[in-house]
Amino acid sequence: MEPYMGNTSPSEHLDKYITWINLNEESHALLCMLFSMNLGGYIRVWFHNLPTGSISSFQDLSNRFVGQFAEEKPVRKPMDSLKSVRQCKTKSLHGYIKRFNEAVL
Repeated sequence: MEPYMGNTSPSEHLDKYITWINLNEESHALLCMLFSMNLGGYIRVWFHNLPTGSISSFQDLSNRFVGQFAEEKPVRKPMDSLKSVRQCKTKSLHGYIKRFNEAVL
């Protein structure tokens, strides 16, 4: 499973994580401890900076995670934004494709 880097929905990541763990009995402590292994970059720093004893359950951690990173999920751009991307006669096809892909994402 890919680490969460802030470029997808945090709710979707949590669903995938819980499914990935696939425990017969939910152990909130284990879910919380293993969750940090599935975070990357500044998201992992956020997790490790949570005050000791500030999380009472995995649900509490889930709520904080989604609340903290809900703004990070990608916003779909309207199709009209692609109309402004044009290949200039003096620019390379590679440059045009790069700008097009950036506009799509």
